[in-house]
Amino acid sequence: MKRVFERLFGASPQRKSALGSPMVQLHTASRGMFADMSGASLIGAGFHRNAIVYRAVRLIAESAASVPLTLRADGREVKLHALESLLARPNPRESGAELMEAVYGHLLLSGNAYLEVIGEEKPAEIYALRPDRVTPVLGPDGWVRGYDYAVGGKVAHKAVNEGEASPILHLKLFDPLDDTLGFAPLFLFALVALASTFLPGQILWPWPIMVMGAINGLLLIAYAFQIR
Repeated sequence: MKRVFERLFGASPQRKSALGSPMVQLHTASRGMFADMSGASLIGAGFHRNAIVYRAVRLIAESAASVPLTLRADGREVKLHALESLLARPNPRESGAELMEAVYGHLLLSGNAYLEVIGEEKPAEIYALRPDRVTPVLGPDGWVRGYDYAVGGKVAHKAVNEGEASPILHLKLFDPLDDTLGFAPLFLFALVALASTFLPGQILWPWPIMVMGAINGLLLIAYAFQIR
C-alpha cells in the first residue's frame, strides 16, 4: 500500500489524527421514557404520543360505547325504566355514550375503571373517575374497605360498609398476580418499545408495532361495522 501511494503522489502517506490526546466522554444516566411504568407516565408515552395506540383506543371505546343497552327483568325487556333514563343521561355534564367511552378508554389504558354513584335512596348521578386519582384502601383481611380520591391536593375517602352497596363501582381487567387492580394492556406496548431502545436505528415505537397496529386497526374497523 505504501508503494502505491508513492507512485501516485510521489511521497509516503501521512497519518493525521483529529485529536491530539485521548478523549473522555462524561454523561448522566437516563431513565428513558418508559422507566416509570405508572399510569400517568404510561398513558403520556403511549396514548398521547403514538397515533396507533390513540386510534386503536378511540376506535374500541367509541364502538363499544355506541352499542345500545337493553334492560331486562325475568328475561323480558323493560322499557321506560328509571335506570334506562339514568344511563342515557348519567350526569348533567355527560351523555351516556360519553360516560361509557370514558369507562372503556380507562380499561384499555390502565386496566381499571371507577364509577361513582351518587344518590341517597336510589342512584341519581353516575360519574367516571380517573384511575390515576383513585387508590383502593384495603382492610386487615385484604379486601377493599374504601377508596381514596385525590384531586387538587385534597383526598376524599369513600368507605365501603358491609351489607351496603359500594359508592364506587370498580371495573378491572384480569390480572393473575394482583387481587386489587387490573392489568393495563398498554403495559405490553411499553415493554416492546422499551426493548426497541437497545436496537440501533430503531425509533421509540418500532415498525413491528406499526404493522400489528395496522392489522388490528383493520380488524377493529370490521368489528365496529359489525356491532353497529
